[in-house]
Amino acid sequence: MTDLTDAERNLLAWHTLPCRYAPCSQPVGRRCVTASGARTSPHAVRRADLDIWLSRQPEVDALNALVASLRASNDQLTATLKTSDDKNDMALQRLANLQLDLTHAQADLATANATIATLTARIAELETPPAPAAEVLIAMDLSKVPLGPLTAAGAGLIFGQPDKIASDRFWRFHTVVADDDGRRWLRWFTAKGTEGSSFGISLGIKFARAVDHAKMAYTLRFSPNFGWSYGGKLWGYSATTPGTSPTLASGGHDPGSNGASSRVMWLTPGSYKSLAPLANSLAAYWYAPGKTEQNIFTKREVKAGVPIDLVLESTMNTPGKSDGLMSLTQDGVELVRNEAMPWRTDPKCQWSHLFPNQFRGGPNGTPAWSAPTDGYIDIADGLLVTTPSA
Repeated sequence: MTDLTDAERNLLAWHTLPCRYAPCSQPVGRRCVTASGARTSPHAVRRADLDIWLSRQPEVDALNALVASLRASNDQLTATLKTSDDKNDMALQRLANLQLDLTHAQADLATANATIATLTARIAELETPPAPAAEVLIAMDLSKVPLGPLTAAGAGLIFGQPDKIASDRFWRFHTVVADDDGRRWLRWFTAKGTEGSSFGISLGIKFARAVDHAKMAYTLRFSPNFGWSYGGKLWGYSATTPGTSPTLASGGHDPGSNGASSRVMWLTPGSYKSLAPLANSLAAYWYAPGKTEQNIFTKREVKAGVPIDLVLESTMNTPGKSDGLMSLTQDGVELVRNEAMPWRTDPKCQWSHLFPNQFRGGPNGTPAWSAPTDGYIDIADGLLVTTPSA
């Protein structure tokens, strides 16, 4: 056994060659431990073993140099990676900023496009001549008369006529009423057990001028718990040749070449079984040369006590052709449209009169059409008949 010099011990500081002293289990380079556990110094190493280890010292030095080089490379790579991470963080931040700028730019672009669209629409509006306003042929203004029974003179006022319309007898079932909100209505009272034109009204009120195209808009309301019976007539308008009675196209009479009428009725399964199971239905009701009492059903039930908005539109045909129009719109939905109407054979026959042809019936003297209870039908203030302006 050979004791190591201090230089040799230092040389073996990281060597793991075991101590040759049997009781010691420590690697060379640490203090030797005796059998009793006491530390001694130095370790016991055979010189032959030391010589073998020393002969490998150049290899160890080369390995140490390699380790040192690898550590230096690692340090350099770590520094490079840190620099790259810093640059990557900067790049990510810049990308985030660019994305934010892009979001702002897209919002600005959307705003600009909306502005352009608005301006384009406005330019188009300015460049397009406005559609001509409809010409009013007749209107009903109930503010012209007091609430209460309507007279012939009052009828003249509400329809803008210079004179009274017919006689007080014609209007004896009509009163002007108002809802709690102030809205006015022209009310036709229908008493229990009554039917026929004697308990209603049938007359013509002249338009400002005769036309080929008329559109009537009004709001209708049946009284709560209205007794529908078989049905009845509602307001519309009539066409005449000059000098012809405005009521010619009614009463089951063929008007021939001198007249036509475009009106509305309410009907029930009692009068038309095909309407079942509906309780009632409105119908576009018309007369024309060779045609009387014609119905085109809406087949949509109406409710008592609820206002119903109606638009009745009619366009004259070309004489000799069935190319006229009849349309009935209920609460904004067109339920009837016939573009093959044979309204006239004479080009001088034109829409000329408001036609308040209103009564229960059907044929006069038919009990099934009579009112089962007292009731009323209201027409709201603002009834209007127009024609497109030239």
